[in-house]
Amino acid sequence: MSLHELQTRVHVAKPPNGALSKWIMENAKHDGDECLLWPFSISTLGYPGNTLWNGKQMFGHRAMCFAAHGHPKRDQSHAAHRCGNRWCINPNHLRWASVSENQMDRVKHGTSNRGGRHGSAKLCETSVLRIYKSRRKIRALAAQYCVSRKTISDIKNGSTWSWLTGEGK
Repeated sequence: MSLHELQTRVHVAKPPNGALSKWIMENAKHDGDECLLWPFSISTLGYPGNTLWNGKQMFGHRAMCFAAHGHPKRDQSHAAHRCGNRWCINPNHLRWASVSENQMDRVKHGTSNRGGRHGSAKLCETSVLRIYKSRRKIRALAAQYCVSRKTISDIKNGSTWSWLTGEGK
């Protein structure tokens, strides 16, 4: 879907009260294999828009996870997508997962915001690999890439970016 289509979908008119919850209940037993896309507005984060479920505001995919799978176990509080499609609320594609399991899914699906995709990242993957392989002094690399010496040191010793360099700690 194009950015224009996404922006259009984010700003659709609000459906009548109860329509979202009703739609979730009607589809909680959905048994198809294809993604079941949320037909209402999409949040600015790219997830099914908020709905009121059992007196609490939550994203549509989380409400569907409650409707289809009940309450999560104590250590599994995230409604994780098996398919990687944020707009999908097919109950067969959703499951309760731990924070770590959900993050691993995001990495597998390519939707993780780690590395250069993170909003506060100052370096891209290419630069990190160049830094990691470089034999130049830490001070010189820090000046070249406009980051602190600690940032360079953390890359070199695997404290950060270890998923990319293979230098994990």
